[in-house]
Amino acid sequence: SSATLVGRQIGDLQCNINRFQIVTALAEMGGTLAALKGQSASDPATSAVVATAQSGLNTANAGVATIAKAIITGQAAPAAARTQVENGLNTVAGAIQKVNSYVHAQYYRC
Repeated sequence: SSATLVGRQIGDLQCNINRFQIVTALAEMGGTLAALKGQSASDPATSAVVATAQSGLNTANAGVATIAKAIITGQAAPAAARTQVENGLNTVAGAIQKVNSYVHAQYYRC
C-alpha cells in the first residue's frame, strides 16, 4: 500500500526527467507570456488573451506545486491537483488558439 504509492509517486529516472521538463517548460512559458504582455500593452484584445493565458498558467503551476508537495511529503497526490493542472493548461491552449486566430486574421488576409 503506502510504500507502493510512494514508490510510484517518486518515479523512476525517466519519470523524474519528464517532470523536470514539464516544470521547465511551464517556467519558459511564463517568460514568453510576460514578454507578450509587454509587447501587447497597446492592444487591449491581445492583452486580455495574454492575461487569460497567464491565469491558466498560474492555475497549472498551483496544481503542480500541490502534486510536488504530496510527492515530497509521501502523500497521495490529490486527483483535484491533476485536474487543476489540466484545466490550467487547457485555458492556456485556448488563449493561444485565440492569439493564433487573431494574428492570422490581422496579418494573413487574402
